[in-house]
Amino acid sequence: MFDDPWQMPGLIFTRRLYVVPLNAAFLAASLDGDRDTAEKILGATIPEEWFDEPARIGRRLEQMQADPGLEVWLSRAIVWREKPPISGNPPFLDTPAPEDRLVMVGQIGFHSWPDPPYLADIAPGGVEIGYVVFSPYRRRGFAREACEALIEWAFLMEEINRFVLSISPANIASTRLALSMGFKVVGSQIDEEDGAEDIFVLDRTPRHLLPQPPATMIE
Repeated sequence: MFDDPWQMPGLIFTRRLYVVPLNAAFLAASLDGDRDTAEKILGATIPEEWFDEPARIGRRLEQMQADPGLEVWLSRAIVWREKPPISGNPPFLDTPAPEDRLVMVGQIGFHSWPDPPYLADIAPGGVEIGYVVFSPYRRRGFAREACEALIEWAFLMEEINRFVLSISPANIASTRLALSMGFKVVGSQIDEEDGAEDIFVLDRTPRHLLPQPPATMIE
């Protein structure tokens, strides 16, 4: 994965996954359909499904080229590793050996820097998450594991308290996942690309820091 992924800012690992920031070189190779280069950069096998949405890859590449600082916020590969980390508390991330099988099973990331103007009314200071798990790897808990890890990283490392998901009402699996993680429906919208969506917000702001309602006067 890249030149030295173990020193990469923003690298996240879980019990089964690496959640790896994708750089501009990887996105450019992906946009060109250059699987060999993309797999060499990432250090993992990449399913064909990743290459099926060039418009989305191109949009993220344009964002990153305009603002390289977005790298840790935009697209990340969800990479499944069969070898578990060395036990400990917390577990210790060891460098994969050449024979270890690493597979990109999906993609996750934020849509922007924290606190974009379009979230000002529903999640001030927050970020919106987008993710996809490729079809051969669904129903294995990868989406939850990656989402929880990314949220925890943003909460602990960047002090982000509010998180947004936009989900089609027809996507029952993602709706159930969002609700089970504590997200609440706050509204709906029509997305230009994806159509009707329900908007979910997770607020991790400590209760004592939330705005307090005015005291009730007792006569």
